[in-house]
Amino acid sequence: MLRTIPHVTKFIFVFVLVSYSTSGAKFVHPTDVVRKVKDNFNKLNSYQADFTIVTERKDQKKYTRGVAYYKKSGRVNFSFTNPSEDVIISNGKKMWVYIKRLNAVNVQDLKGSDSGGLTGTFSDAGVITLFNRYHYSFDAVEQPVTVNKVRYYKLNLKEKVASGGFAEMKVFIDAETYFITKIEAESPASKKVTLTLSNVQYNAELPNSLFQFNIEDNMKVLENALTTAQ
Repeated sequence: MLRTIPHVTKFIFVFVLVSYSTSGAKFVHPTDVVRKVKDNFNKLNSYQADFTIVTERKDQKKYTRGVAYYKKSGRVNFSFTNPSEDVIISNGKKMWVYIKRLNAVNVQDLKGSDSGGLTGTFSDAGVITLFNRYHYSFDAVEQPVTVNKVRYYKLNLKEKVASGGFAEMKVFIDAETYFITKIEAESPASKKVTLTLSNVQYNAELPNSLFQFNIEDNMKVLENALTTAQ
């Protein structure tokens, strides 16, 4: 029985290749897609986009939205319109998370491969960290897939070493631009977060001031209070 396994495996592999050739589809490896995603971010100077974040835990859902800004060297700014005036800012070395209703800001040092949580993933440094930290494979044999009339490469990611953060992710990559437009992330505590970018404006003119946060005297300041999954 064991001697027949390699032949069965070979038959399945040949069958998949024949299926691709007869359907007119081009065989693509996940590594090729990831390489193009990294190349895309290397060439990209900046972007501006609308974002939505859906957080799910048990039977509860929370919706937030706003405008995201990115500039080379891992700089990101997620300015929330709901809840209004909340903001997540990173200059590539530090990240500030400001909660308006608490008038409190957490200052997080970004050390080593830390790109600043899920929002930081949508940056040049974040993309490198993401695919170094997770094993990845296609969600289905035939790629790209079509979702709401848009073609995506859809990757399943599993964390290589458990960190207490997001153990698994689904990453949606635009098949035309190789830009990550959506990430679905799930933690071991059954917390699911979906972050989606839309209306992306590539290489937008953005001032450097967007990526610095000014701490006012009356603000409550915390330091390095966030865990990996936050």
